[in-house]
Amino acid sequence: LFKLIKNGLVPVPGSGDYTPSVCWIENLIDGALVAAEKGAKGSVFNISEELITLNDLTAALAGFLKVKPVFIRVPKALLGPAIFLLDNFLAALGLAAPGLNFLADYGSFKEAVSSWSHDTSKLRALGWKPALPTREAFAETVRKSRSAPR
Repeated sequence: LFKLIKNGLVPVPGSGDYTPSVCWIENLIDGALVAAEKGAKGSVFNISEELITLNDLTAALAGFLKVKPVFIRVPKALLGPAIFLLDNFLAALGLAAPGLNFLADYGSFKEAVSSWSHDTSKLRALGWKPALPTREAFAETVRKSRSAPR
């Protein structure tokens, strides 16, 4: 997603009003540590940050990256078959598109363009909270990527 936004052209499946599940790696690790240290043996915990639509997520990233990409709305009904055809075409040439292959399966595609919401109350009851909210975590990721050696 970062690369697409940096390059200035972002295909957005459907309306973009769905909420993908995102979690900054440090929040994920903190949550896993709290669950391991304080959670009852055998318990299952969800680790997630606040809900953010794909539209808001891509707009925030574009702002942090200081770019104004073109967002291309692609109807979901066309995207699935297009990815399937591209995947088969590339496979016939002996090539692969790892970022797209999983979307050639309808179930995976439908999952990728659906809203996700995770109840984190059980983990929060143990004292966990995200070190950084989603938007701040993405801003921090952009900041770190700019200062990373190339």
